[in-house]
Amino acid sequence: DIIITGTTRGAVSDLDGNYTVINILKGRYEIKVSNFGYHTIQDSIVFDTIAVMKKDFSLEPFKSGCSLDSLEAMIDIKNNTVGLFIQSGIVAWSPTERAKEFAKKYHIQYFVAGCVGEPEKCLEDYYSVIFPYLDKKYGKSWRNDLDKKWFGKWIDKWK
Repeated sequence: DIIITGTTRGAVSDLDGNYTVINILKGRYEIKVSNFGYHTIQDSIVFDTIAVMKKDFSLEPFKSGCSLDSLEAMIDIKNNTVGLFIQSGIVAWSPTERAKEFAKKYHIQYFVAGCVGEPEKCLEDYYSVIFPYLDKKYGKSWRNDLDKKWFGKWIDKWK
């Protein structure tokens, strides 16, 4: 995933790592590049023209096989880039209006893994930090707003 922080712009790379981000205004942006099983890269990029620009990234794989863990959760909290991860299977997940409102209200991002996502033990490690953080910041009311279809088992785990 390639995310232009602070915008609604981003992209998902193809199997060869190629990606396209469109309709970006001139300016300096923070960019976050991530993939399951790899260390996330955060970088700054300047769009100074409307022409096509190329920016390559090289992600380092995690030795543990987890790109999400309690350390990544603390980094995401510090950078205000807390994420919730959707493993949707073959049918792509598209955020509902409710999901969009939740993301805006609680300052979170959704990441869609498709068929191959993070191992459950990795999500558990990540959420073991993120859910208590959200409880502390918003009280437990945020849990009522979260879609139980995708996150019910995680909500139940940290009551």
